[in-house]
Amino acid sequence: MVVQCPSCGSQYTVSAEQARHEVKCAQCGQAYSFPAGTARDAAQRAQCAWNMRQIGMAMYCYAENHLDHLPYDPRGPLHSLVLLYPDFVIGPEAFKCPSDSEPDAFPEGCSFAGQPCSYRYVAGPTLRATGQRPVLVERQENHIGSTNVLYGDGTVRPQTGPPPGPGDYSMKWESP
Repeated sequence: MVVQCPSCGSQYTVSAEQARHEVKCAQCGQAYSFPAGTARDAAQRAQCAWNMRQIGMAMYCYAENHLDHLPYDPRGPLHSLVLLYPDFVIGPEAFKCPSDSEPDAFPEGCSFAGQPCSYRYVAGPTLRATGQRPVLVERQENHIGSTNVLYGDGTVRPQTGPPPGPGDYSMKWESP
């Protein structure tokens, strides 16, 4: 992206990754930061929220077909998310935030083995148990200034500070 130094007015090109950090002007040497919410980050945040809503709708449909129970696999949260495929989620791309440069990988032994996953599943065992609690959170590093969080009511809201939910992002219930 082309940027203009606020001090001397010179224009030059920086990468999206550079725009996330403090940049030093090549002409005058003045260091400055971009405001949170550059156009690219805003677009990536919107795509991320859309992905989370898709996953939330898939969880809702899954629960409707499984006596109000959300996906659960005793092997862990990533295996549980894979239960949404192929009936409720089209493919693994819904599980990748476009801003995430270091996503986790789905574990071996599941349909999406090796594919990226940017989200942490932190829901309770049933749809009714989630309510206004977080269901899905993303890594705090994905976006400038806040983290997207999917709540049990289907809304995705940005949150500043540490993401809500258990610190280790593991499911805390027995199989239904």
